[in-house]
Amino acid sequence: MAPVKNRNDLDKPGFSPAEEEVGITTNSHQRTDRNLQKIHREVDFRILLWYSFVYLIMRIDVTNISNAAIINIEEGNGIKKELGNLSSEQWAWALSIFYYPYMFFEPASTVLLKRWSPSVWMSRIMITWGIISMCQGATRNYAGILATRFFLGLAEAGFYPGVLYHLSFWYNTDRMPLRLAFFYASGVFSGTVSGLLAYAISFMNKAGGLSGWRWVFILEGIPPILCGVYTYFFLPNYPENSNFLSESEKQTVLEGLSSDAPKMKAKTFQWEEVKILLRDPTMITFSLLWITHGIGGWGISFVLPTVIYELGMTNTGIAQLMSMPPSSLAFLTLVILGYFIRLDKLNCWIVAIALELVSIISYIILLTTDNTIVKYIFIMISNAAASCVYPVIWPERIRAVKGTTSSALAIGITNACAQLMGIVGPQVYQSKFGPSYHRLTMAAPSQNNEASLPSPAWVWSNNSDVHAARDRSWFGDDYTPFQSFVTGMLGDSIEVVGIGTVDLPTKTSPKKTGPSSHGVVRLKNVLHAPRLTCNIIGKPILKDYGVQIRSSNKHTSDSITSHSDGRTVAYFKSITGNVMFWEVRLSGPLVGPKVGPSPFRPSDDYMIHAFWPDSERRRFAALQASRQAQTKVSEPLTQNEKAWLKKHHGSEFKFLRDHGLSIYEDEDREEGRTILRALMSDDDDDDDDDSEI
Repeated sequence: MAPVKNRNDLDKPGFSPAEEEVGITTNSHQRTDRNLQKIHREVDFRILLWYSFVYLIMRIDVTNISNAAIINIEEGNGIKKELGNLSSEQWAWALSIFYYPYMFFEPASTVLLKRWSPSVWMSRIMITWGIISMCQGATRNYAGILATRFFLGLAEAGFYPGVLYHLSFWYNTDRMPLRLAFFYASGVFSGTVSGLLAYAISFMNKAGGLSGWRWVFILEGIPPILCGVYTYFFLPNYPENSNFLSESEKQTVLEGLSSDAPKMKAKTFQWEEVKILLRDPTMITFSLLWITHGIGGWGISFVLPTVIYELGMTNTGIAQLMSMPPSSLAFLTLVILGYFIRLDKLNCWIVAIALELVSIISYIILLTTDNTIVKYIFIMISNAAASCVYPVIWPERIRAVKGTTSSALAIGITNACAQLMGIVGPQVYQSKFGPSYHRLTMAAPSQNNEASLPSPAWVWSNNSDVHAARDRSWFGDDYTPFQSFVTGMLGDSIEVVGIGTVDLPTKTSPKKTGPSSHGVVRLKNVLHAPRLTCNIIGKPILKDYGVQIRSSNKHTSDSITSHSDGRTVAYFKSITGNVMFWEVRLSGPLVGPKVGPSPFRPSDDYMIHAFWPDSERRRFAALQASRQAQTKVSEPLTQNEKAWLKKHHGSEFKFLRDHGLSIYEDEDREEGRTILRALMSDDDDDDDDDSEI
């Protein structure tokens, strides 16, 4: 009890020695709290801010392959083409394979951080991921990109949970929400930076003989290496051995932690804590929450530039820039939510439920609308909502675990569950399912519905002057929406909704096995006609391949051979009935896609022919020419043209404005320069007339 300084005070109304003692204790707590806040601001600067910067770089490196997917594809040297004309399935695996080692190695990596110290282990993660990221720029084929992506996932595993684990040595859970929101928001903001970088790097295409996508990997792999070197020498490890805090400040930090918080001097691994963790019901609850949100809510973020491009963009550079607003909106949303949760104005669980509802409503709207602007708006909203769910409830996850070993494993396992989004997302957001991506939103009912699978029947029709496919899923990344029609032998018309390239995975022989038994037949300018009975291979194939139909009984001699090297790339199987067809034999699942049942019945009659009118061909050619003109860069102004502009208008900007054009639009700038050159030509003619007089 505190001493009474003046006995007369006992006679004062409302006075109590106990109250004086409480007042002294309260003041002491307030001073301690102010001191802790001051120390935490220093820790924020030295640890949190640095981790946030590195996390920004990490997310750029993780997702830059999504930007690389579409960079410079209109110039003919995109990543998928240079790696061997990768199919949408192969590309999906190139994205997904990163997350298998990333997911399984995360718990162990988090424990090893305690074993080796944060500065050493985090430095190792950064340097190895930077080196492997740069190696992606040297890949030459599908196997190369798979290998580098796998080892990149292995190298980066444990960074995010390692940061959370490291921060739990410095901050109590009640001081985490705003800090985790800021840290996580820096990763979300990477989408904005990544889109801008990809747009800028696209102008380096063919510089030094390297494609733009290679420069993306090379340039964006350098910063992690530099960050790793800095981290090794300057990142503080624990409060107990930090060199920027005094002894009293170290004690203040440690006293501010709960008794269950991880400790530097605790054993790295204790089996008792593991047993307690595995029996803890919150382990299952949080893991299921992380899994379900990862699969259902966040997969689109891994292919966002491609999804936006397939909304109808004609220029991949614009698509890269259009991927920035969704990330910026997610960043702002997360910072605002974190601020209000820190002030106890919002409950994190209610916020998480509301965000999930927003995501669900957004997906329903995306599923039901065809308006491009509406789709883009709700892609922004769904991406922002989905990006905020994890960070707002991470503090609750950390609060639910006790002890050094339990914290490391719980954080690592929980975050590993989230990586299912990286495994599932690229598979369901394959480009062949765009632009509506119904396969994802209708995934559950379609899994056992054979009618939703593509038709397997690719039939040779020597009377057809065009290729045609029934299902959108057969097409690659160059698919172009286009309303047209084809006609049959009797003049009947069938609607066409698009055109693109199809790479058919084929069997080369009924007798061969192994890799040599598979081939690929590339069909160009294939029309997408959903009402077709089957898919049609027409006469245009003869430009690149030879088709041999020698016998109706010995189908092993009925084959397709490549003009370039003479190799057999496919063989036909005959379909007998009232009419005989020659159908290309496709490779089965693992090599080729899973397909639906054959549309043919032996007892029925079929007429398989498709003709594309010349007027429609010319209309499509005009559309292609128009799109190329939109992306063409204007010829630079000559010195004479600049002098003429300065004399008559002051600048090109004013000249374009005077003619109702914008300097920021390539098409307007091109039109303006055409007008300029015409006016200069008229001036030259007038000068010639004056000289004759």
